[in-house]
Amino acid sequence: MKVVFFHGLESEGPGGKAAYIECIGNNVFAEKMDYRDPHLLQRTWKEVEEFGPDYVVGSSMGGWFGLNMAIHLNVPCMLFNPAVVKRSVEIKVPPMGKARPEVDLLLGKTDDVVNGHDVVDWMNLRKFPINVTWADCGHRVPPEVYGPWLDEAFALH
Repeated sequence: MKVVFFHGLESEGPGGKAAYIECIGNNVFAEKMDYRDPHLLQRTWKEVEEFGPDYVVGSSMGGWFGLNMAIHLNVPCMLFNPAVVKRSVEIKVPPMGKARPEVDLLLGKTDDVVNGHDVVDWMNLRKFPINVTWADCGHRVPPEVYGPWLDEAFALH
């Protein structure tokens, strides 16, 4: 499958989650993102459209950008603690369309950056079909949590 991965705002780059998605047999598009650079965001948006993913995966700020990409392409997405409610940096994305692709959410029970309950409320208010998993972690999701969760999420699709 073709999968796009967007890392978080303070992340060094695609890292372990993207590597894991690739090692389980997917063709992965994952670049180092600077969410403060509007030219990079526009270029990446076009490249992802050309790539034509089957899934979008995103973490934190990458979850916000990824959700908007998934809506635009109408493909399912898997999001780790997505920054859908509040962000320290606002990024320019096209207006949210009417598509409501399926969203798998992994939310950290002790996340002190993104409030998972607010994420669920935001998704429900906008009528996204969501599957929620609450994990024993904070904002940063460790491999022993994201690996099995991604395996299960991909198996369901």
